[in-house]
Amino acid sequence: RPPPRAFWLGEDELDEAGAEGYRLQEQLSDNIARNHYTEYYRKHGRTNGTVVACRGMLQREADDVGSMILFVDPSSGPQLPCRSLGLLDACFPNAVKA
Repeated sequence: RPPPRAFWLGEDELDEAGAEGYRLQEQLSDNIARNHYTEYYRKHGRTNGTVVACRGMLQREADDVGSMILFVDPSSGPQLPCRSLGLLDACFPNAVKA
């Protein structure tokens, strides 16, 4: 596994992952390149584009993360921790979260 890494996952990063995921899904839906479509599913399976985009932003694959600690800014809205945990759980389903 790669060494541990700290990262910031705020509203902007969640929006960036969502936009990139949407772009990936649109690219596949438009059948721009059938080879890309096949290659995407061979590599990622039926994984949501936002999950793939987030893994790319964090430079980790699904099995690269064994555990994570999440610190929440107390001034953030209640939806930010929920959205962050939801995305991280989808990206790294086998990781222990604390």
